[in-house]
Amino acid sequence: MSGGYGIFVIRHENDKGEYLDEGNHYGGNPFDPCGGAFVVSARSFKEKGFVFNNAYLYASEQERGAMDKKPQYRQSAVVFLMAGVVLLLFAAEELFHSGWLFYAQLAGIILLVVYAIVSSIRIAKKGGRV
Repeated sequence: MSGGYGIFVIRHENDKGEYLDEGNHYGGNPFDPCGGAFVVSARSFKEKGFVFNNAYLYASEQERGAMDKKPQYRQSAVVFLMAGVVLLLFAAEELFHSGWLFYAQLAGIILLVVYAIVSSIRIAKKGGRV
């Protein structure tokens, strides 16, 4: 019998409903990815470090020099913050095997995608490149 709602993990249960394969499955700490996302988010909120944004990545050297990076930093910061929360939910699901966290993960992913699209449109309308 297989159970659980994990997206990255298929868990197997015995007849008593006990998980047969406990623990994380990629060999690392399940909190590492969310910590990395939170670090990138914090640096982006402070407008320090690399700009992880398509508008910046696809811009030419001249455009990058003249570009106001504040909207791109903010968008990247919020997206990485939301991604960190979603990854934190994945880690919590990996530890607690609750099943209901799947729906919180799904809602977080949907909100993240909607925010990324809407904020890109708003930046483009204000004159920034997206």
